[in-house]
Amino acid sequence: MSHSSFWICYQNLSECDKVFGITTQFLREPQSERVDTMSTSSEVSFSPAEFSGVARLFPLPNNVMFPHVVQPLHIFEDRYRELMADALTGDHLITIVQLADGWECDYTGHPAIARVGCLGKILTHVQLEDGRYNVLLAGLRRVRIVSELAPRHAFREAHVELMEDVYTDSGTAERHAIQELLLQRFRSYLPHVSETQQQLDALLEGSVPLGMLTDIVAYFISLESRDKQQLLDEVNVDFRTTQLIHELECLIGEPTTRPFPPQFSTN
Repeated sequence: MSHSSFWICYQNLSECDKVFGITTQFLREPQSERVDTMSTSSEVSFSPAEFSGVARLFPLPNNVMFPHVVQPLHIFEDRYRELMADALTGDHLITIVQLADGWECDYTGHPAIARVGCLGKILTHVQLEDGRYNVLLAGLRRVRIVSELAPRHAFREAHVELMEDVYTDSGTAERHAIQELLLQRFRSYLPHVSETQQQLDALLEGSVPLGMLTDIVAYFISLESRDKQQLLDEVNVDFRTTQLIHELECLIGEPTTRPFPPQFSTN
């Protein structure tokens, strides 16, 4: 059984605010009398050994979730209400996966999805009187979509493989330096988002593993969803850090300090 820490981030949700069941309205909408809170802790337990390998899929357009962050969801489509009900009577796990290009032509059917998603666990939920759900979902692990199951429910399911961060021996010597450079570039980016400065400063003052830091930074900064998906796909932490430094330098107008793109690992 493992425990993970999380950082609550409410950024980059505007693209999904319309009809796809995800919005920061969670923070504003009155709660009904039907309140069921599973946990209010900043830690969520997860046992990879006990994970069945079958994931409930919640495909979303232009939205990439990462491990170590908490994302608010507003769920109102019937198929995803069924997904929520199934998760709450089971392991409380939901996998957020990005819809592939062209999803608009078949959103209500079976549109293509990315090959890597984020397995999350329901941290807190509220069911409203009309059956909708407000949810806080904590990101746990990257997962690779292996194959989808034959339909058993209105929502989609898939066999998935858990993906772990990779720290190569060859990158050990430079790892501290690139972590410091990432922090430096991220701090330079922060004045553009001063409303979250205090929360982020508290995070950056702590001792955060590099893999966790890259996921938080990647979720927070303003990037195209395809670029975020590439960061989610990448399990080599050193490569992921180098890519993030490049993206931050582009955002803040700094000359790039390292060759880009880096040589990506074979996932």
